[in-house]
Formats: sequence, structure tokens, C-alpha cells
Amino acid sequence: MTEEDLAGISALLSAERIATFVQLTGTERDALSLHDATILVASALMPVTCLVEIAVRNAVSERLRTVFGTHDWLVQPPAPFTWRPSESDKIKEGRRQAQRAAYTKMSDGARKALDSVAFPNGVPANIKHENRVKKRQATIAIAHGQLTAQLTMFFWKRLFSADYEDTLWKRGLKELFPRKSVKRGDVATHLETIYQARNRIAHHEPIHGGRLDQVMRSLDFIVLNLGNIAGDETSPLARLTIAHRDRLKHVAEETTTLFNSFVVQPNGGS
Repeated sequence: MTEEDLAGISALLSAERIATFVQLTGTERDALSLHDATILVASALMPVTCLVEIAVRNAVSERLRTVFGTHDWLVQPPAPFTWRPSESDKIKEGRRQAQRAAYTKMSDGARKALDSVAFPNGVPANIKHENRVKKRQATIAIAHGQLTAQLTMFFWKRLFSADYEDTLWKRGLKELFPRKSVKRGDVATHLETIYQARNRIAHHEPIHGGRLDQVMRSLDFIVLNLGNIAGDETSPLARLTIAHRDRLKHVAEETTTLFNSFVVQPNGGS
């Protein structure tokens, strides 16, 4: 790679983005190697975080269906339980997103047919197109599975917060983590770490060093303990993710070795 190539690549990535790596390596060429390593880490993290999110989402959904005794527990949980405003808003927005998604897949004829439900007294004259579409979409029935798929990791990790200690954790979510030593706060902390890592990956921010170690510990905690009283590799989620976790560990070790090769030693060496 020529100096001209390096300059062009650095310009594409931005000086600000690679500045931290340059501080570690002293050269842009080596900085780009570290930058590439963090991209490999992100690509190795994604399959594990993806499977953990799906597993937690589905396990929570099924458990609360049993606890509440209704399949529609998200939209209409039985009294006296009520959602906190943050979760209530997420559910409403998730429902709207699911309705919009369903609407885009409908034929023009099917969309027009919704007018009879949306406007039982007839479509108002001069109604704006976007308002007509919104009213149509609001009539579309959304299955529970469609709604759960629209809710993000933020929603599912919130269900393990202190706000729901008595109403969700003690009432039934604890059974998802049957090992006696596992506390709600443990689950909440590890899910928060995974959530933050997921967001960093989505925004193309690097994960390395202590942050990477913590993410891997948090992933292992959820993987080994979800639905597993032994808290070990016998859990279904551990078996599901084993190949992806092995790859992640391999990439993490290589990346750590690469980063450590640029750490200045106390004697002044590197």
C-alpha cells in the first residue's frame, strides 16, 4: 500500500476516527491494521448478540404469556399490571411499525378496502393522503409475533430493570434464569452491556480491550444461564451459539495480541 493509498483510505475513514489508533501505533499504516481488527471483532460479535437477543425475546414472550394467561399480554396485560410509560410507548410504536410493514405488502385493492373500516361514515372530502393512509393502517390487526419482532433490545432488557422487580421478575421471569445465585440485577447488568455493545456495532464504533472482555463475559453469562440451572455449556443457547462463540474468542484473542503489540512497555520498549 503506497503513501498515496494510505492518505486516500484515511480520508475515507476520517482522521478523527483513526486518531485513537494512531496514538497507539504511531503510524497510519499500523492504525489501519488495528481498525480492521475491530471490524473483524464486530463481525464476530454480531451472530452471538443476534442469537442472544432472539432467545431472550422469545423466552420472555413465552414466559409472560404463561404468567399473564393471555397471548395478548403486550397490548392488554391483565390488571392490576400496567406498563411504565417508556414500555407502553415502545409497544405502541412497535404496533404502528408492524401495521406500516403489513400495509406496504398489501395490494392497492386491499388497501382501498380498509376505507370501509377506517371511515365507516365515508372518506372525508379533501383528506390528506398521509392521514388517510394512517387511518387505514390503524385498522390492520397485528399478530403477537409480528409485534414482538418489532420491539428492540431496549424493550426486552428493560423488563429486567428494578421497575419490574415485583411485577415481572418475582412473578415469573426469574424462572428463565433458574440458577439460585442469579439475581435480577445480574441479568439487567449483563443485558445492558450487550445492548450497549450492540449499539456500538450498529454505529460502527470499535469494541476492544476491557470493553470487549466485558461484552464477552456478559454474553457468556446469558448464554450459560438462560433456561439452565447448571449455568454451564449444557444450556440450549450455549449449544446453539457454540460455533459463533468459538469464532468470537479466536478473533478476540488475535485482536488483543495485535493491540498488545503496540502497547509501550515500562522500559520504553514496545
